[in-house]
Parts: sequence; structure tokens; C-alpha cells
Amino acid sequence: MRLKQSATPWLFIAPSLIIFSIFHFFPLAILIYTSFTRWNLISPPQFIGLENYLRVISDELFIKSLFITIIFVFTSLIINVILSLGIALLTEKPDSKLATLCRFIIFIPYVLPDAASAGIWNLMFFPHPSSPINVLLTQLGIGWQGWIGDKNLALPTIILYYIWKNVGFSTLVYVAGLKAIPKIFYDAAEVDGASRLDAIKHIMVPLLKPITLFILITSLIAGWQSFTDIFILTRGGPGTATTTLSIYIYHTAFGEGLAGRAAVVAIILFIITLILTIIQLKYIKSE
Repeated sequence: MRLKQSATPWLFIAPSLIIFSIFHFFPLAILIYTSFTRWNLISPPQFIGLENYLRVISDELFIKSLFITIIFVFTSLIINVILSLGIALLTEKPDSKLATLCRFIIFIPYVLPDAASAGIWNLMFFPHPSSPINVLLTQLGIGWQGWIGDKNLALPTIILYYIWKNVGFSTLVYVAGLKAIPKIFYDAAEVDGASRLDAIKHIMVPLLKPITLFILITSLIAGWQSFTDIFILTRGGPGTATTTLSIYIYHTAFGEGLAGRAAVVAIILFIITLILTIIQLKYIKSE
């Protein structure tokens, strides 16, 4: 009787577990197997042991791609959190139509398809004197810039695009968090003589910590896996200036026909993302 009772829940969730396994664990198992093979996506794969792993960790382009990805993810993450919190503080008043309009305008890029938003950005920052941003800079006397065509400006331009694309979502989450803080806390602080800065430091920031952690986790995972936008804007160029790990995987698998080596990088990317997520979840649990 006890065995029947304990097995009943598993019978109900069994279909979902089977489907989840087919679409998650099975592809992961194929990926791991591929990482031990030499496979050009046409001929049958040949088992070569750890050769792909040794070649990847000794590849200078892989090391460079890893650093580019780290710079891209953490720079955009830090600026996104600070900027979205600042915008949320400026637009949190519920009776302000202007604030609502500002939040709507800021949120538009987030709901656009990646191809559309990257295409708009590409037109705006096209490396030519006739692009809208360069025309504006020229009129201001600054002179036109290469942007995504300049190896020194390409990565900052990509980071700027990523912030423009995602700051609207983070702002709305922060606005929701600010509205959830009971007004009585601010009233009590005001009675005690606390300034606006004190209220932000000792009330708002601590109570917004779960919101901040949520934004950090989702942004971190999305940043490490970002591919479509960068591929449309620069395809990893000029040269290798914006070749992140996801772009490296694409070029290695479909450009060079080295699916096994690309699988190794995909596994490394998966492990990095998993470790960072576990660390953040443990921090949330401890809080």
C-alpha cells in the first residue's frame, strides 16, 4: 500500500519527465559524445578521445573569445543594473503620465525580435559617414566613427546595444519591486529624520535585493548565451574583436566543419553558466 502511494505521484509526472528527458538530457548526451569525436557534419563521426579538449584549451582564439565574453557579460550586466535602477527611481511615480510614457519607450526594444532590433541598430551605427549617428556626430563637430566596423569600438558598441535592448525589462522589474515596498517604511524613516539618501541606502536597496538577484541571474544566463544579435551586427568581427564563445562555436562547427571541437566549447559554456547560476542560487538561499 505504501509503495503504491509513493509511486502514484511519479506516474502522474512520468509523461512530463519523459518529454523533458527527450528534449534536454538526450541532446546533452549527444553533445558530450560529439565532443570526443572528429566530425565534419557530413562523414560519420570518429572517436578521438580527449584530442578536441586539448586543442580547444590550447587555442588562442578560444582564450580570447572567453575574455571577450566575460567583458561583454559583466560590463553590460553592471551598467544594466545601475541604469535600470536609476530609471526606475525616476519613473516610479504612479500618477505621472510622462513617467509611464518613458517606461513604455524604454521597454519597446525588449519586445522587438532580435533580428529587428539588431537591424535597427545596424542602420543607426553603420560604419559610414551617412549613418544617422555619424551624421549627428559630424554636425556636432566630433567626426564620424567606425562603430561596429572599428575593432576598438565594435565591442563597446555591442555592449551598448545589449544594454539598450534589455534595460527596459530590468526597469519594469525594479519598478514593480519599488511599488511592493510598503510606504510605512519610508514614513517611519522620515519621522526619524532620515534623508532620501538614507531611505534608499537602508530601506530600498536591502528590500530590492531579491529583485536585483533575479535580474543578475536572468541577465547572466542570457548574456553568456547571446548569439543572434552579435551575429547579425558583426558576425564576430571585425577580425575577432567581437567573437564571443557562442560566435566561436558557430564558426568552428559550421565554418570550419569541426563539430567535435565546437561541442567542447558548448560544454565549457554550459558548465560556466551552471556554476555561476548555482553560486547565485546558493547566495539567494543563504539570504
